[in-house]
Amino acid sequence: MNFTFSDYSDFGQKVLENVLRNLHSLQKLNLLGDLKGAFQGVPAFIVGAGPSLDENAHLIDREKAIVFAGGSAVAALSKKGIKPHFISTVDKDAPKSIFAQADFSSTAFLFQLRTNPENVQLAHEPKILAPSNGGYPLEDWITEKLGIYEKPLDFGWNVATFLAQVAH
Repeated sequence: MNFTFSDYSDFGQKVLENVLRNLHSLQKLNLLGDLKGAFQGVPAFIVGAGPSLDENAHLIDREKAIVFAGGSAVAALSKKGIKPHFISTVDKDAPKSIFAQADFSSTAFLFQLRTNPENVQLAHEPKILAPSNGGYPLEDWITEKLGIYEKPLDFGWNVATFLAQVAH
């Protein structure tokens, strides 16, 4: 619970600005809940940036598993010609250069309303909105009023834990 309060006090204004700016990106929207059970029993690769990505990228086989990539791993995979099934960033400040470098025009984009709006605007369809972490009641109130509310989920604090929860 202290992490939520810390996030709110340290980043609350920026997160709420992003929520409001991202409302313009909700025209053609899918909800994460719509995918529940769609890939049950299918293995998944959760790809985040790290020192082992370069040496292990050849192990990623999108024919045998669903591939989720987040953050700077998106550009790294693009350079290697690997196209994930899903890409994501959940960081309120993630630089748009992460996605501007990669052409994933038919790759599904997973995001939360707190995500940097520049990245949401760069993403192609389909866009899939994940629920909040529950730390910002105003965000939940807005999604409820728009008819797109889903129960908050504990996605952790980075894109890798977010994607692991999505894949689960």
